[in-house]
Amino acid sequence: MEITNVRRIAYGFNMSVILRYLFLPLILLGALMSTSAEAQTEAEIDRLEVSLWPEYDRSAVLVIYRVQLSPETPLPAIVSLPIPAGVGEPHAVATRSEGGELLLADYTRQVMGDWSMVTVVTDSLHVRLEYYDPLTFVGQYRSYSFIWPGGLDLGAFLYEVQQPLGASNLGITPPGEASVGEDGLIYFKKDLGPQPVSS
Repeated sequence: MEITNVRRIAYGFNMSVILRYLFLPLILLGALMSTSAEAQTEAEIDRLEVSLWPEYDRSAVLVIYRVQLSPETPLPAIVSLPIPAGVGEPHAVATRSEGGELLLADYTRQVMGDWSMVTVVTDSLHVRLEYYDPLTFVGQYRSYSFIWPGGLDLGAFLYEVQQPLGASNLGITPPGEASVGEDGLIYFKKDLGPQPVSS
């Protein structure tokens, strides 16, 4: 998904998603790359939602993976997710309790070239992973590339982009659906459908 220039910020996914908005151009690329033989797929991922929150609480992009496993998944299950090696350790890895609370989870991180595989053993069908990825600053503009490397069989793949406070005129191609969150911010969401491991 690619986001091109606007007045102040542009975001994009190269999953065919183009975002722009007035603020500081930020480019988010999300391209599914060829599968890696080393990618672990022990648990079947029913749904993966990637949230991109630029300049949420620092001058970076907060990237959030929300994973839902297939209801038939035997627990405990092993889940491995790719993040860029350059971001270092994840900000947080958690599972969701039966009561809906997020509980911090132990994990391992294995660096494989430009990527790290973050692996967690979960007793829950819901896993959440967060990391911060730096923005590139050029004057008043920001740019950022998000890449999803593929290698996992996803029953559904969705993106969510949070429009930064004070930004306006955000455009997305293909268009995401806009809604106002409980926090008063605007969110754009798009269901990109199933993503086979070969994507």
